[in-house]
Amino acid sequence: METYLKYFVLMLAIILGLSLSSCGGGNNEQDQVEKSSTTDIISGSVSENKNIDLINGNPWNLYFFWKGNSISIGSLLPSEYTYVKMVSVGNVTKLSDIKTAPAEVWDTTLPLSDKNGYIITYTYQGKPYYIRLFITLNISAAGDTVGINYQFQYFTPAQ
Repeated sequence: METYLKYFVLMLAIILGLSLSSCGGGNNEQDQVEKSSTTDIISGSVSENKNIDLINGNPWNLYFFWKGNSISIGSLLPSEYTYVKMVSVGNVTKLSDIKTAPAEVWDTTLPLSDKNGYIITYTYQGKPYYIRLFITLNISAAGDTVGINYQFQYFTPAQ
């Protein structure tokens, strides 16, 4: 009898666990994303110098591009957007390694480095917004940068 009771309790726990996990498991994850200040990671690769749009679906442009050994930030933003600039955070292994923003050396053009992290910022109606950017390089046999792989994501830097 004791064995049957153990099986019954085990089956009841499994059924309860499955029913709870199927009730809104995806919504809980979505709620966490909405409560955080991050959005989905956007990834891509380019083998030519072209603008990579950082604000999708809007009539204006906030973008980065690479040329030779440098990376630049640019914008065609309306006047309520100001102070577009970027900073290098140095060598990182992945996008999520970029957690804090250095206080100095913000500019619109910086050296391009393999496995490097950058933070881009702009101000909208007086509030700062941040984008973290991770770049890896495609290097030719001659040592030239022939393409870049990128990932970026909106986030809030740690204090």
